[in-house]
Amino acid sequence: MTRIRLVLPTRKLAGIAIVALFVSCILAGCTSGDSSGPPPDDPARPPPDDGCTADWPSRVLTTSDDPEEQSYLNATPACTDGSETVIVNNSEAVWYFINVSGGGLPILSSGEDAASFREFVGSSLSLSSSIIVPTEMLRMPSQAENVAWHIDRELTKTWLAHEVYLATFEKYSMALKRQALTNGSKSRKAVFDCTMAYWELVRNGVPLTQSVESENQVLDLFSIAAGGGSCASSWRAAESEAGNVRFPTWLDDVAKAGKIAENVTKVHTSWQWVQRLCVAIPKFC
Repeated sequence: MTRIRLVLPTRKLAGIAIVALFVSCILAGCTSGDSSGPPPDDPARPPPDDGCTADWPSRVLTTSDDPEEQSYLNATPACTDGSETVIVNNSEAVWYFINVSGGGLPILSSGEDAASFREFVGSSLSLSSSIIVPTEMLRMPSQAENVAWHIDRELTKTWLAHEVYLATFEKYSMALKRQALTNGSKSRKAVFDCTMAYWELVRNGVPLTQSVESENQVLDLFSIAAGGGSCASSWRAAESEAGNVRFPTWLDDVAKAGKIAENVTKVHTSWQWVQRLCVAIPKFC
C-alpha cells in the first residue's frame, strides 16, 4: 500500500506563510476582507509546485513503504490548498483507488471523455473504490493513510480504446464527437458497444501472436473487437443515421484502428510508460 503523510509546506503568499494558523483561518471560513493572499489567477501568486495546479498549488510529502518507489510517485503527486489534498494523475495510466475505511472518493476536474468512460465502467466499481484517468484529480479523505492505489492495466487498455473511438469521430468534426458523447445517439451506442467489445477481450483474454504483454497486443485487439459483440452492427447503424454527412466508417476507421498512425502513437506513448513503471515497481500494477 502506498501511504500518504501530509506535511503542510510553507509557501510565501503575498507576505503570508501558509502555516497551521493560516489553515485554521481557511477552515473557519475567513471573510473576503481578511488578508488571505491573492486569488489563484492573480499574477502576484507564486506558480504552483511541480505537478500541482493553481487551485491546489503546494506539494505534500508522499511516502511509500519502499524508498525505491519514491521517484515514481511523481506520477500521482499529492497537492494541497492548505485545507484539502488531492491526487493529480499526471501519468498515462488509469489508477484504481481503494478506501479501506469505506466510502467513495470524490473525483475532480473530469472532462467529457473521462465522464463518458466513467459511465462505461461505473457499474464495475465498488462503493469504496474510485478510478482516475489521465489529467483527473481525486480528493483524499482526512485519513489518507487508509487509501491505497495502483495502476489498473485492464482499464488503462480500455481507456486507450475508448479514446481511440472518440478520436475517430473528432477526426471528422467536433460536432460528430459531441454526438458520440450524447446519450441516446446511435454514435454514442457505437462507442459504448465497441469499447465493451474491447474490454471483454481484455478481461477474458484472447490468443495472440505475442506471448508477452505489449503495445502490439493493445493494437491487435482493435481488429478483433471490431467484429465482437455488437460493435459492428452499432457502428453501421450510426453510419446509416448520419446519411450524407462525412462519417467514420466501421471498415476503415474501426476495424483498422490498430494500424492508423495516430492511434499507434497514442498507444505507444501510454503503454511504454505503463510498462516501464510496472517493471520497476510490480506491486503498483
